[in-house]
Amino acid sequence: AVEELRHKCDRLHAHLLETELAYAHKPQIKALNVEQVPAEIEQAKQLLSKLMSCKPSIHDILQVAQTVEREYDIHVTNRAQELNERWEHSVALTSQRIQLLQDSIKNTASDIYSSSVEYPWQRAASINKIPYYINHSDQTTSWDHPKMHELMASFANFNDIRFSAYRTAMKLRTLQKCLCLDLTSLSNIISVFAEHEVLNPINKTIDVVEILDYLHKIFEKTSNEHPQLINVISTVDLTLNWLLNIYDINRTGTIRLLSMKMALALLSRGYIEEKYRYLFSLGACINNNREVLDRQRLSVLFQQAIVIPKQLGEVAAFGGSSVEPSVQSCFEYAHDPDVITADDFLEWVKLEPQSLVWLPVMHRLAASEVAKHEARCNICKVYPILGFRYRSLRHFNCDICQNCFFSGKQTKIFKMADPLQEYYTETTSSEDIRDFFRIFKNKVWAKTRKTPKLGYLPLPHVFDNTLSTSEQQILSSPTLASPITAPSEPHIEVAQQSSSLTESDDEHMIIAQHCKNLNNAVNKSPHPNERVVRSTSLDHEERIELEAIICDLEDENRLLQNEYERLCQEHREQSLILNEQQEQLLFNDNQLDVYNDRKMLREAKQLRQHKIKLEQRMKILEEHNKQLGKQMKRSKQLLSKEVMIISLSSIQYSILQKS
Repeated sequence: AVEELRHKCDRLHAHLLETELAYAHKPQIKALNVEQVPAEIEQAKQLLSKLMSCKPSIHDILQVAQTVEREYDIHVTNRAQELNERWEHSVALTSQRIQLLQDSIKNTASDIYSSSVEYPWQRAASINKIPYYINHSDQTTSWDHPKMHELMASFANFNDIRFSAYRTAMKLRTLQKCLCLDLTSLSNIISVFAEHEVLNPINKTIDVVEILDYLHKIFEKTSNEHPQLINVISTVDLTLNWLLNIYDINRTGTIRLLSMKMALALLSRGYIEEKYRYLFSLGACINNNREVLDRQRLSVLFQQAIVIPKQLGEVAAFGGSSVEPSVQSCFEYAHDPDVITADDFLEWVKLEPQSLVWLPVMHRLAASEVAKHEARCNICKVYPILGFRYRSLRHFNCDICQNCFFSGKQTKIFKMADPLQEYYTETTSSEDIRDFFRIFKNKVWAKTRKTPKLGYLPLPHVFDNTLSTSEQQILSSPTLASPITAPSEPHIEVAQQSSSLTESDDEHMIIAQHCKNLNNAVNKSPHPNERVVRSTSLDHEERIELEAIICDLEDENRLLQNEYERLCQEHREQSLILNEQQEQLLFNDNQLDVYNDRKMLREAKQLRQHKIKLEQRMKILEEHNKQLGKQMKRSKQLLSKEVMIISLSSIQYSILQKS
């Protein structure tokens, strides 16, 4: 037994000596770089695992030593106790090293982000690693970053905007720029999260340390693309503050991974359809080899999305906090009563539902920032118009800038109840011609105008107590809007919009009228010929109206021609009378008295004035006649071109069908 105990002690001694030497060669923690710490933690854990594998041997040796102590040599038993103490000491040292290494990572992260604020502010962290900020000048603390305080205060400047959709879009666009998410592409965000896929992402939660790690990787990619435009440390800290403000109000220290993905994706730089597809994929599950969403998962997605405008105090205009109306409305477009596919979901969101309408409005706002319109605002007289341009469809040459429209300004000519056309890109000649005929149609058929259509998708009244009176009015009030497709802008997939306002100037009415479809074409890459036909053709009803307008113009032209000829004849007759009277006045000049002379001169002066007026009116009518002739010519050309395009497309279609 003594020899067996000696052999076991020798083996344990060799094993402990190996681990002690390995530990002795480990570098000091202070000498390590941030990049080396994770590897050192793994090595320390492996060393601890080797030590813990010796525990059964230690237990066995101690039991044998107790037997030997009573019968034989006490020296061997003392050696067993010594080995046990060495093992316990090595385990304690290794565990302590692991803890210190883990703390160094957290402390290093805290030290890095402390530079995101300047004196008198200081960044500190709570026990659950949530940052808070200390103001040493007034000895106060705050959960919000100082720049976040300034940003939220600046949102008060947008309170003058009458319409909630535009007001929310302006706030989100300002937030997007402050967080540098307008520079961060959606593909970069997706790639960073794809590196750490989880089995059940819809319920996965992450703590502050993990959030910082994700954000740092995302904005490092953005910094590589725009090194002069982004401060990574400050941007990461601000974005963390924003995410906690909307998804962790109580500062528990954790949020859903799904929430973080959705918030960053919705405010990132990318095509809006790609955002909708990514939004769908976040909650999708596999059913019959296809990605689908059930009602529960769709509710989770909407709950995470609606808190974004809610944090800005704008949720009431978009249906309230309840997501059940959105789920019910979405499943009306599903072919399966239990699940909805990606195509059905895209069909629904392209109608701009009330709960998500702030997102396409923000995209149009971003696209309008580079627009410059060669037009003068009829209210503030600014030229050129920058940003959104609103063209009156009731008055010729009446344009409104976005500042006047947002503030609801009116003039004797322009009223907010007038039908309007919204542009966020420069207009084309075909659009100018189209608007001319719409203005003319509104003037001719103003009393028989069709019932306007809603320009957005309203939500059903599932919970009446969540909807205000103004929201109930929006769902029952008609609006007029006609989508016109246009080439998409860089980084933002948008389409040209047309919106019209009805008699009511209710805030939500006007929002609804100007929130239109981003793209009516479901096919992402249409054939070039199809794209030309789609962008230039008019539907059957508009073509009939166009022909009727041309007939009216021809009738008016004939009336003007007859009026012109009548005035010419009257002018000739008046000229003859004037000449005869002037000759008679000269012939009988010596025979008339002073009274008759003055009377004849006065009549001659009146005749000359009447002649001048007739000539001026004839010039005006002649100019008007020329303009009508040009407009008729352009209308006939447009109509003939339309007929030709339709015939060619039908021929091509028939050929393709035969082939």
